[in-house]
Amino acid sequence: MFDCSKICIDKESAEPLHIQLIRELRRLIRAMNQDEYDVLPSERFLCSCLKLHRSTVHRAYQELLDSGIVRRQPNKSIIPNISARKKLEGHLPAIGIVIPCRFSQFIEYRKNTIQYLKGIFDRAAEKGYAVLLLELPPSDTPEEERKDFINTHFSGLTGALLLGDRMIDNDQMLSELFHYTGIPQVALAGEVDLPHIGSVQCRFDQAANDMAEYFKQQKVHSLGIIAPRVSKNPGREFHYFAHRRTDSMMQIFKEHGLEMPEEWIQPENLQEAVSRQKVLPDGFWCYNDEFARELLNVLEKNNIRQPIHIGGFDAVAPDPRIVTIRQPYLEIGAAAVDLILEHFEHGITAQNRFRYVDADFCSKRQ
Repeated sequence: MFDCSKICIDKESAEPLHIQLIRELRRLIRAMNQDEYDVLPSERFLCSCLKLHRSTVHRAYQELLDSGIVRRQPNKSIIPNISARKKLEGHLPAIGIVIPCRFSQFIEYRKNTIQYLKGIFDRAAEKGYAVLLLELPPSDTPEEERKDFINTHFSGLTGALLLGDRMIDNDQMLSELFHYTGIPQVALAGEVDLPHIGSVQCRFDQAANDMAEYFKQQKVHSLGIIAPRVSKNPGREFHYFAHRRTDSMMQIFKEHGLEMPEEWIQPENLQEAVSRQKVLPDGFWCYNDEFARELLNVLEKNNIRQPIHIGGFDAVAPDPRIVTIRQPYLEIGAAAVDLILEHFEHGITAQNRFRYVDADFCSKRQ
């Protein structure tokens, strides 16, 4: 028996109601026993049950009819097609990983991506799912071809994991995928401001507080901030968490009473800044460990031997000369698979849209 009480519609969400209803109906049809497919509620009954306008329900049913998931019987009732489960689940349980460019190029500049992938592949294997790498066509692909690509490559998947964007404004191909609601999508390393796309986020507040306390224990009073300047891109829908990292860390350092001299907040030329300043801060925080190692090289080239405490971020390749914050990439990858499967089985809500994984502070002694 089709249970309307299991349909979750958020009328406060910015997502169109008919899109939410389509996703919920697809989920419930997928959960039905194929041998006992039941007639779906009439449009009138569903309107009354969910307090929705008739046009909203009609539009949702029409899209299911057009996609071949349901069919209308001679008596006008609607029932799932025999092929509905195959259309909704695909030919095999599989999760797609969306990479915006060639794989070799993608990982060359994103070393931590390999760690994400390890977590994804391992957890998918535990759950019995295949993993497919999917490279998107060019941004300016014509609309009809964009839709055809998505319907061909994504409609049969259990879900899609988003590893990032192509760093260009108004990416029409990627935007087409973002607005596709046929399968669950979960972003790693960032988020998309659409209510049907979830994300796994690294929570590093406690690790940052631990680093700030470490600096204070080492008698650090002034702190330089070595990080890139990130400009906002209103034309891009994927927002990287790393772009908010510097502001978040600086706020926590400020709360702990650490001074950050203006001339040492994100200097444009590190070599020039070190060589011209007669007095350096007691310590530095660097955007990632690679920046921290670059700073160490610059200090060495300028024969600066005074004890300076340096903190980094990422801990992809730990260095005993710096303290750092370890992002749990393997755990994030595994959590992303878990979240995809949760959304696939139970739908996405405001309560389960995000999942958080805590970072760790790593001192030199560890």
